[in-house]
Amino acid sequence: MMPRRVLGALAEKPDTLVARRAVWGVITRAELRECGLPDDAIKHRVGSGRLHRVYRGVYAVGHPHLTPEGRFLAAVKACGSRAVLSHFSAAIPLGLARAVRPLPGRHGANAARPLGHQHPPIALPPW
Repeated sequence: MMPRRVLGALAEKPDTLVARRAVWGVITRAELRECGLPDDAIKHRVGSGRLHRVYRGVYAVGHPHLTPEGRFLAAVKACGSRAVLSHFSAAIPLGLARAVRPLPGRHGANAARPLGHQHPPIALPPW
């Protein structure tokens, strides 16, 4: 068992904060910054294999293999703070449906668009 002074020092290390902050092994760039990691430290951890890019601004901590819940959470975090799971994807974590492959991701026509893309407003006739 480690002495308390050693445990106290480890508790304030950025990597310890990252491990505590990650849910299902997933963390965002903003959350990494809140743990005290600047951009160059994030790049270093990606290069050394301690962080693995899942989506732009979303990382797996430690290894690239996420559970289905981790994949869902990564997809939701990649889409922004107002994103939620819906329909069949929401039923899987609740145990109401079985996961099928492929697991969630950004598929289809919008997959190539950068996150945060907003469609232009459509003017409807004033009927």
